[in-house]
Amino acid sequence: MNTPLNKRILSNWPVWHQQPFRLTCNEINNPHHILKEFFTWYTLSDIRLCLKEWLTDALRAEDVEALEYVTLHDNIEKLIEAAWVILGNESVEGIDTEDNNKTETPIIPLTPEVLQPEADPLERILDIIVKITEAEKIYLLDAHGTDKAGHAFQYDLLILLPVKSQQPHKELQEAIEAQCKDIADIMISFSKAVEIYRLIKEGHIFFSFVCIAENLIYDDGRFPLPVPAITDLAAIKTKALEDFNKPFHVAQIFYDGAGYFYLKHDKNLTAFMLQQATEHCLRAILYALTGHNYVTHNLQRLFRFTRQCAPELQVFFHSGAGGNKNLLHLLYKAYVHARYKDDFQIEHHQIQILFRLIKQLHDKTTQVFQEKLDSLTNKFTQHD
Repeated sequence: MNTPLNKRILSNWPVWHQQPFRLTCNEINNPHHILKEFFTWYTLSDIRLCLKEWLTDALRAEDVEALEYVTLHDNIEKLIEAAWVILGNESVEGIDTEDNNKTETPIIPLTPEVLQPEADPLERILDIIVKITEAEKIYLLDAHGTDKAGHAFQYDLLILLPVKSQQPHKELQEAIEAQCKDIADIMISFSKAVEIYRLIKEGHIFFSFVCIAENLIYDDGRFPLPVPAITDLAAIKTKALEDFNKPFHVAQIFYDGAGYFYLKHDKNLTAFMLQQATEHCLRAILYALTGHNYVTHNLQRLFRFTRQCAPELQVFFHSGAGGNKNLLHLLYKAYVHARYKDDFQIEHHQIQILFRLIKQLHDKTTQVFQEKLDSLTNKFTQHD
């Protein structure tokens, strides 16, 4: 609520401009009259719709900082609702209007329940996402953990965007995460709805399994969920195998290279090769399952992305005590520090553990991918 606007939106106006200049003296002395008149003409639903249209138009502009406009939108909505609450608690006489056909919007007395937060954090998250993105559909891929109220505190979501959406995905993600940071941890990915609809019809190895009615938690109702129409299952599997095998082969070469440099007693290059063996392994399954080629050396981000399509891989560096997480951090540093800086340090026993972990990661990744292929076959041949 206290996030300041930057000067592009709110300039340094003169002092007189910081005072009310639309209100008369009588209205300043009796502002409740203005509130009563305002809510006589507009319902809360009318106001929310208008604010949403303004926000949508603002976010479509070429030069826009989405987070600031979203924050301003939410705070104006809070301000309007606060005024509605204040008026609902006041005993104010009705106002005569010139239009006798205009009916007065009733001010419903405030009950204690109105002040309670949303019971389900997912509902609040969906409201934020829809306001920012105008999503066509949102799928809940997974939910992790439970709080005292029995709600999850971590959500994995797939957001399908309309064709007209032009905002960069990174900008949308930053705006959503900023608004949801005090609600729950969220993992979100974006795709254009028309592209996912096409992939579902073709029987995509990942999207045809997750984009189903059971996982659909928001639908704007504009387009029905497509039905897969498989014409060549063998071709689909062949394409998926090619998408996986090529980058995974690179991962295996780096793993073998790590063994070579380890025998040469070069710990730094061994660590670098192990980092690359991990990176290309994760990129292989991500590309084969989702079609997204994630070009990043940040292993934490790659593991985070696999949480949606291959959660089985999380166990290698994100479970148990902090030892494995420290090893993951060492691998992350190895990409640059092991080659170009003098401060990189890694012990022989750490390298040996990494060899074992990454070999297990490679084996598990191959297993998970094969299971996805088998599931695809079973899904589209069980009724043949």
